[in-house]
Amino acid sequence: MHGPVPSPGRERRGHMAKILFDHSKLKGRAREKGETVQTLSSKIGISMKSLSNKWNGKFCFSDVEIYALCVILDIASDEVSAYFFAPKV
Repeated sequence: MHGPVPSPGRERRGHMAKILFDHSKLKGRAREKGETVQTLSSKIGISMKSLSNKWNGKFCFSDVEIYALCVILDIASDEVSAYFFAPKV
């Protein structure tokens, strides 16, 4: 019998691999909607530095932040992965 199959983004030893996501589509959507780092960070309740770090892949967005950004930027639920989970190549 085989052991569990590692899920995407996991190394075989069970340690989370560093996955970088491309948020350029998210940044573009924010520009289309007339939002800036300052306005968005204020609306979702985090600092501009935190938002910038998350946009640049230094930290991950929380589920609450993803939901709030989807509401503010009018991102449909079936488009979430394209905006938040597109792998950086």
